[in-house]
Amino acid sequence: FATTTNSWDPIGTASPYKGVFDGNNRKILGLYIDDATNSNKGLFGQNEGTITGVKVEESYINAGENVGMICGYNNGGTIQNCSSSGNIEGTRAVGGICGIMSGTAKIVGCNNSGNITGGTDAGGICGYVVGGSANISNCYNNGAIAGYNIGGIVGDTNSNVSVCYNEGNVTSENGVAGGVCGSLRKAIMKNCYNKGEVCSKADRNVGGVCGAIGCL
Repeated sequence: FATTTNSWDPIGTASPYKGVFDGNNRKILGLYIDDATNSNKGLFGQNEGTITGVKVEESYINAGENVGMICGYNNGGTIQNCSSSGNIEGTRAVGGICGIMSGTAKIVGCNNSGNITGGTDAGGICGYVVGGSANISNCYNNGAIAGYNIGGIVGDTNSNVSVCYNEGNVTSENGVAGGVCGSLRKAIMKNCYNKGEVCSKADRNVGGVCGAIGCL
């Protein structure tokens, strides 16, 4: 599929994927991407369609912005019943399932057990959510999250998060950190909980469920 000498070229690189991809709950093992200078990296680069029933396990991605094991940039698409494990690294908008999502994008019924390291905006499910119509629901994370402005489920969002939980450790060197959400902006978080440890050297914006709540 991809080896340490042959990085995977994501589906939907030149133009967004707009179809329906049903993985039938089969596993993809050993997905490998090492491309620290480029963005929109994952099994899918950009998605405007539906991705369902995909399990990416024991995999590694190191890229720039918008990095997720399933999809780098989910723009109005749907990702459902997917899972990820392994190690994911990026500079901004880094998530276990999706790096960034916008528009009417949805992530439903997904989980991550991989370790996430993002410079800014990192989360177990999604790193960064823009656009108040997007939604994350019925998801969980038990992977470790590290970076700045980070959360067990989502790093930074102005869209709703519901029925999600985190059991992974969330560690920020000096920034916003929350057990479920790092920064929650003009959005609603409901029926969510955290069991992971949340640590930061910052003297504020650190919380067991949400690090910071604002209207920006």
